Amino acid sequence: MKKQLFLCKILLIGVIVIKVAALAGAIKGTESWEATLSPEDAVADERADDDNQSSRHRELLKMLAEKEQELEEREKALTDEEQRLSALKQEILSRIDVLDSMMESIRVIDDKQYTDLAKVYEAAPPDRAGAMLERLNRKTAAAIIMRMKSKSAGEIWGYLDPDTAAAITREISDFLHYSTDVE
Repeated sequence: MKKQLFLCKILLIGVIVIKVAALAGAIKGTESWEATLSPEDAVADERADDDNQSSRHRELLKMLAEKEQELEEREKALTDEEQRLSALKQEILSRIDVLDSMMESIRVIDDKQYTDLAKVYEAAPPDRAGAMLERLNRKTAAAIIMRMKSKSAGEIWGYLDPDTAAAITREISDFLHYSTDVE
């Protein structure tokens, strides 16, 4: 049993020696590994990575700033255009108001002139008034007849050619139809 114990000790010492030798060989092989991964190199690599990331971040920030500037310029241009269009809209609306008032003035003047003409036609003998109305354009004849008293218009109506009377009636009907649609 002593022999066996002695052999085990020798075997154990042999294994330890082999392990130490292997470890020593590994340590020799790691000298280059230590040199490549020294703390200074690791910090330098980290700084290089940080510099690359910083560079990319700076580029991205620069691009974002340029886009932001472009968007601000576009927004300003749109705001300016909106103000210009608003001013034009106000100008157009004021011109429309002026035109509407001018049109109303013209309507009042026309109405007065047609009313005065209606009085002249009412004062004329019906046969002569009928002959004169036939020579007018249909719109003017309709405007005059519409402003006449119905009794005078009826007397004149009898002296109009049936086709002319029908055409004048259509004009009056269209006018009445149009004025009720507008209101």
